[in-house]
Amino acid sequence: MTVRQVVTLGIGLGVCLPVIGTQVVAHQLRYAAWLGQPMLRLGRMALYAPSEYVRWSWHYSWYYPAPFDVGLYAMAGWLVGSAILVAVLLKRSGWQRQALHADAEWATTKDIRKAGLFVRVRK
Repeated sequence: MTVRQVVTLGIGLGVCLPVIGTQVVAHQLRYAAWLGQPMLRLGRMALYAPSEYVRWSWHYSWYYPAPFDVGLYAMAGWLVGSAILVAVLLKRSGWQRQALHADAEWATTKDIRKAGLFVRVRK
């Protein structure tokens, strides 16, 4: 994979975060009717809008903290796993961080004297 493809994959995996959290919370709450109308229903499963997690968290996390904790753990696990995957793929693609100044180094005393930056003070 090229670096551009890996970065695009990383962005795509990051966009999936709210979807993961919303679906995990909905599953933990057994797709309760008070969660609202899903976008899509597949048998007993329902697909909710990713933004619903924020609304549900605002309204119901005080009453049902455990499902929202599980949702946060799922999102955190997805984020860490995605970051590791992107790092491994970047490493395998041959990408390396480039130094800001490849030839930059600290000046020695000899270099500073040669540049005339030391001032000799005569008493």
